[in-house]
Amino acid sequence: MDWKLPGSASAFAHEVACQVTRAAMEIHGGMGVMRELPIEMYLRNAYNMLHSDGGIIMKKLKVMNQMCHRVHAGNGAGVSVEVSI
Repeated sequence: MDWKLPGSASAFAHEVACQVTRAAMEIHGGMGVMRELPIEMYLRNAYNMLHSDGGIIMKKLKVMNQMCHRVHAGNGAGVSVEVSI
């Protein structure tokens, strides 16, 4: 199994969820801000998912770390790259 695919899919899905709910909020205008409609809840949940598990930046760094580790693991020199903040 390619371990960078789930992280990439998660990061992409969270970013798209934020974009879609933001667009829905703009389409509905002032009605989207009211708590009577579920759009406000969807937007709030999308941004909460975006910042879960260390945030979107941490998810991207984990994927990059796995990609770099896979590339450098097979070079024969025994060199691996760690990406950290």
